[in-house]
Order: sequence, then structure tokens, then C-alpha cells
Amino acid sequence: MSPFEHEARIPGRIVISWTMSGGILFGVVATALTMAQQLPGYDFFVTLTGMFLFGSLAGMVHGSVLGVFSKGRDTPFRESFKNVLVGILTSLLTGPVAFLVTLWIGFALYYQLDPTFGRLLGAIVGAWIGLAVLMWTAWETWRAIRVIVTAWPDFVLVTGIVGIVFLVLVWFLASFYPYVFQGSYTLRQAIFVAGGISVVVVGPLTTLASIGLRRVIKIQRLLERLESGDGVGPAR
Repeated sequence: MSPFEHEARIPGRIVISWTMSGGILFGVVATALTMAQQLPGYDFFVTLTGMFLFGSLAGMVHGSVLGVFSKGRDTPFRESFKNVLVGILTSLLTGPVAFLVTLWIGFALYYQLDPTFGRLLGAIVGAWIGLAVLMWTAWETWRAIRVIVTAWPDFVLVTGIVGIVFLVLVWFLASFYPYVFQGSYTLRQAIFVAGGISVVVVGPLTTLASIGLRRVIKIQRLLERLESGDGVGPAR
């Protein structure tokens, strides 16, 4: 496989890994919140399933945006979109696997006061599979970032904006949240929420904005050249 072909398949793997990891992570968070009595526990299966679906969808959206821009400098966007579409369709096949892993981990933790060999074995296997998926996601994300850094001139700018927003959100949630929303956040919760907003919302929006601005500037310069006559050939 040539380096170009190897690089072109990164977008699809990014979508698959982020979709699986998003569902598993949100399922674990739902389990922890239910055990802490922050979420209703009377129908744990419904709660866990709902959080898994939400996390999978959020991971798919974020992975799709990251995958579209994790392309080589000379790779057209249509190839990146094609690989992302393949990744989305493949995620529909790998999603049930991630859901079963989430069920094993969630129910084993939630009903840990009544352990059995089957529950314990399922929890161990599920935890190892979940950890492997998260490590795979981190590896694919790192490879995608390396591609983006070399091919995308606005990477440093967007990363800086996301970092600043993250720090400001942590400060806001830890300091002023009780006065605005009648609640409170610990520093750990503030970091978790601010990180989620920065990565899932601010990162993709800032990325799309930077790409859109470059497209507008490029079109504007082209129009200026046409108006000045630089882009027009000699009249016959």
C-alpha cells in the first residue's frame, strides 16, 4: 500500500473509532452518574442505552469533521468525504459491538454488590475491549492530527482558539456557575464539561469557520483578478 492510499483511509478509521469510543465513554459516564444518584436508576437499561446512542452520535459527528480534514495536502475533499461515508456505514456494523461492551461494563459496575463469575468475566473482557477501542481511537487521532498539521495551515490558530475557550470555560464553570444556573461544579467536573464542549462543539465549528474564510478569501481574490483583467486572456 502506497503512503497516499494509507493516508486516504485514515478518515474512515477516525469515524469508526470515535463512534465506538463516544458510545462507550458516555455509557461509562451514565453508569457513574447513576451510581452517584445523579441519574434515575429505576430503568438503568434505558438510561445506559440513551447515553450510549447520544455518545455514539456525538462521536460520529466529531469523527466525521476530524476525518474530512485529515487528508493530505494534495488529496481532494471528495476523496476524504468518500472515506468518511464509508466509515459512517461501517460504524453501523461496529456499533452493536461497542453497545455490548458498554452493557457489560455498565451492568457489572452497577450491580457490583452481587457479583457472579459470569458478571465478573464479562466485566473484565468488556473493560479490556473498551480500553483497546479507546487506545485505538487515541492512536488514530494522533495520526490524523499529524496529517492535519502538515496539510492545514490554520491548525495552530484553531488549536489555540480551542485551548483558550477550554481554559475560559473551566474558569467560568468553577467560579460563576452557581450564580448563573443555580448549581455548582467541582474543578474536576468543570474540566470534564469544558473539555467536552471545546472538543465536540468549538473545535469542529472553528475548523469549519477557518476553512470557509479561506474559501471566501480565495474566491474574492479570484474575482478581483478577473475585474482587473489579470485573469482574462487576450481578446481575439
